[in-house]
Amino acid sequence: TNGVMSITDRLMVLSNRVATKVAAKHPDLPLGLLAYAQYIRAPVREKLHPSIVPVIAPIAFNRFHPMTDDAVPGNKDVRRLVEGWGKMSKMTAAYYYAFNLAETSAPAPLLTKWAVDLPILYKNGCKFWTPETMPNFDVMMHALHLGNRMAWDPSQKPADIYADLDTKFYGAAAQQMTAYWTFVDDVWVKTPEYSGCVFGYMRRWTPERLAKA
Repeated sequence: TNGVMSITDRLMVLSNRVATKVAAKHPDLPLGLLAYAQYIRAPVREKLHPSIVPVIAPIAFNRFHPMTDDAVPGNKDVRRLVEGWGKMSKMTAAYYYAFNLAETSAPAPLLTKWAVDLPILYKNGCKFWTPETMPNFDVMMHALHLGNRMAWDPSQKPADIYADLDTKFYGAAAQQMTAYWTFVDDVWVKTPEYSGCVFGYMRRWTPERLAKA
């Protein structure tokens, strides 16, 4: 993931030893294990102790396009690791990023990204939703609200949650605000640009798109 070999198997040797000792006294205590950076991929050789809950944190992968978009570099790997951890553990957790780590000034609502990814995560054993964020409710309100609502009931439809929020929060301006946020989200999702940072803005945020927004 980071241009180096995965060290997940080596990490699991240590983690399983710790989990075995803890489970001897606290058999019902789940232990979170961050699946991150060069140890984000599921192990190949080692098994998981039943107490361990892998917390998938895809920091090195694309943050704006849904994981089903195969044009995005690394998306197939994301699906593989989500499915891999899901098969190896009783339950998983998802540590998503509720902001653009690479550049924070442009609004990036992540409407499509989270609406697509969350059901896939829950389908693969995700029981804990633990996003990392910052004071950005002005641009991330929809995705943050969606994450909380679906954490309680994964069977809900994301489109229904967004529509309900827009109606109750924006009132008479709901139609216009829905159009605005949908357009901003489309700019991120439908532009074949994957750097995420300011280098891609000339391609993504053209004068015509800014004017339309």
